Amino acid sequence: MQRRADYRDPALPVDEQLEREILGSCFVEDTALLSEVRAVMGDSDFAIEDHRRMFRSLCRLADSGEPLTWTAVYGDMQARHEPITLAALADFSSAAWALDRMLRKAKDLARRRELIFRSRDIMHQAAGLTLPLNELT
Repeated sequence: MQRRADYRDPALPVDEQLEREILGSCFVEDTALLSEVRAVMGDSDFAIEDHRRMFRSLCRLADSGEPLTWTAVYGDMQARHEPITLAALADFSSAAWALDRMLRKAKDLARRRELIFRSRDIMHQAAGLTLPLNELT
């Protein structure tokens, strides 16, 4: 079951700046960096909803052969009634030289969030006393 992290939950490991840098590295003419990101991460690996929407927009644009520019992403997101501003997009910095390290860290954080979600599910099942102990997973 895919869950969406609420990045305001202090118990969840989230690095907003890391996600911004990963997305910022994708704003280039060559789609090779986005392909590298897509090979490691999916939209559900981004903790912040705006980042998930932006990642999906970048993927749509790349799949249709469009340029991966701020204005193209802005137009794509506006066409889908997904709120974003050009100022917010311009705030994404690029750190393409460290992309591999950033992807490993981001994927690690996503896995940790998923473990926390699974643990919470097990706690709720155990507290509910509705399942026999040997059926808790």
